[in-house]
Amino acid sequence: MKFRHLLIVLVLLALAVPASPVQASGVVSVCDEAHLLAALAGGGTVTFACSGTITLTNPITIAANTTIDGSGQAVTISGNNAVQVFTVSTGVTLSLNWLTVANGKNTVSMGGGGLYVDGGSVIINNSTFTGNSAYNGGGILSHYGTVTISNSTLSGNSAYQESASGGGILNLGGTLAIVTSTFSGNGALIGGGIYNERDSTLNVSRSTFSGNSASYESGGAIVNLGTAAVSNSTFTGNGAWYEYGGAIANDGQLTVTNSTFSGNAAGLGGSIYNSGGQVLLQNTIVAYSLGGGECRGWITDGGGNLSYPEASCSGL
Repeated sequence: MKFRHLLIVLVLLALAVPASPVQASGVVSVCDEAHLLAALAGGGTVTFACSGTITLTNPITIAANTTIDGSGQAVTISGNNAVQVFTVSTGVTLSLNWLTVANGKNTVSMGGGGLYVDGGSVIINNSTFTGNSAYNGGGILSHYGTVTISNSTLSGNSAYQESASGGGILNLGGTLAIVTSTFSGNGALIGGGIYNERDSTLNVSRSTFSGNSASYESGGAIVNLGTAAVSNSTFTGNGAWYEYGGAIANDGQLTVTNSTFSGNAAGLGGSIYNSGGQVLLQNTIVAYSLGGGECRGWITDGGGNLSYPEASCSGL
């Protein structure tokens, strides 16, 4: 009898202990919003057994660690120029693989038409952000988040409201790494490709910036107010037609190595405009700006640079 009572007590205790949370994972068998949301419930890894465009009627909030993997399929998740696509909560990690995030639009909060990262972490691989728009950070807005982008493309994203910044990405107090990726045709009033705010860190390597524009002020490809390092990258055909820095406008700490600037244009500083920060150039070509001269502001020569056909890069 004593043994039986003990067994009953142990069973009751086991039932009283809450089960550990289990992250769900799922396969999207039909490419529509309902099936995607069902697969995303609880986080985990989501894959696709279909190809096509999933059109959202409401933004998707990622509240648990999640991987969305579209490899083997052609999947587009679209905001239909009506709603934001993704929001990532604080402390959460989202991985996007082989996906297209398109036509997200955010007109009701601080920004991020395709993706808003609120203190979380995002890893983007082999993916495309295109046609997204917002007041700020047309493609992506990272607010004290960590974002890593590799082998991906951001094209045709825009931020065009008053004082709008970061057509492709706005980095506010976060860490942003760009590797082997392309920024093309993005636009904003300030910082057509990327706007890196003060107290923010930007690292760009083996990437291309082409045809990005700042329609009102500075930084056709990049505005840097924080700390930025650019290496083994190409800047061509970017423009800040009315103001400064056709490719890069800097008021922070900027290092550029093993890179090429060609055919960029601005009112002042067709390739690089340094308004009061520090710029170090090393093993870099700055050439054939279409307007505004090659550089404006002091540039520190790290050696191995070429400025052609004119020598407006003071310090080289």
